Amino acid sequence: MTPAQLSEAAKCYCFNDDVWKKVVAYLLNAGGSGPVDCPQDMQVAWTPTDVVLGEQFQFRSGVGMTATTLTFTAATSKGGYVIENAPNLTTVSFPNLVSEDPAGAFSGKFNIDANPVLTSLTAPLLQTANSFDVDGNIALPTLSLPSLVTVNGGFFAFGCTLLSSVSLPVYVPTNGDDQNFNACALTAASVNHILRRCVLNAGYVSGTVTLDGGTNAAPTGQGVADVVTLTGRGVTVVTN
Repeated sequence: MTPAQLSEAAKCYCFNDDVWKKVVAYLLNAGGSGPVDCPQDMQVAWTPTDVVLGEQFQFRSGVGMTATTLTFTAATSKGGYVIENAPNLTTVSFPNLVSEDPAGAFSGKFNIDANPVLTSLTAPLLQTANSFDVDGNIALPTLSLPSLVTVNGGFFAFGCTLLSSVSLPVYVPTNGDDQNFNACALTAASVNHILRRCVLNAGYVSGTVTLDGGTNAAPTGQGVADVVTLTGRGVTVVTN
């Protein structure tokens, strides 16, 4: 069986959450149940082509994982990443990740949700993702995605109650998708920045931009004008 055939065959297998937790616990040595030096960047040597598992399958984790730091070194992912409710996780980094494949087995999700002590999330090279969702990370103070251009399925960062700074300098919102930053702590500069990114895409004429709740600042200056522009196009904008 070739690596490509192995990848296709893997799509036929579904595992419930309990099985996923046991697998992740083993791989990350949660509770001492795995090897002490078990590598996170798992790779299978295969002649003539190696298979990097992190690029072929979805990574999932959750309740019961004891890891405090995760670093994923793959440049692309056909499955995606779903990291939710990890009680001790403070840092997640994707130093080489460029893209998520929306045609992958799990739709190329980038979901890093509801991790109560997460303070650092970095993906400096990420350009495209499907279903970008980082909501409910109540300790996350900043979010910077300097290379992110396209997200299909919406951008969700609601309920990050300490999130004050957002930087998306080349982001182009997809028409019809929601941009949800409800119940955060965004400064006026970040609120204005998000509105400006939406305005700069002339094709963004429907969808919802949610910037209310929490301690989010109200838009100021150009941000106020951008709200008028967006609503005039047909976009729903909600602010404090």
